[in-house]
Amino acid sequence: MTREDFDATLNNLRRMGASIDGDNAYKRDLCDSIVGAMVFGAQNSSPPPPGQWQQRFWDIARGEAEAREELVAALRLTRENLRACQATIHLCGGFDPAYVNDAQAAMKIADTALAKFAR
Repeated sequence: MTREDFDATLNNLRRMGASIDGDNAYKRDLCDSIVGAMVFGAQNSSPPPPGQWQQRFWDIARGEAEAREELVAALRLTRENLRACQATIHLCGGFDPAYVNDAQAAMKIADTALAKFAR
């Protein structure tokens, strides 16, 4: 098959609806494949075979999931340290009520974020 034959065949397929333009089964199947690869990547399961085109999407989702896991761990550590500092200052009796209120508000924000992403 020559390049011209290939281009003509591809143009015929496009005219018959096999493209990523418009609503068609080809595009839906392609997008479903990409979404599936990303879901599996986020879950760190069922990687595509080496060299397969979906590997890029699996890797992207895996990297995002790993970054989220690191952020959640950092937020948990920060929240626990803030709670420990607040408790220590309170027990020592030399605390500023504004600090305690601000710390409690910060911990509520951290708790809300952790509830969204923590497992």
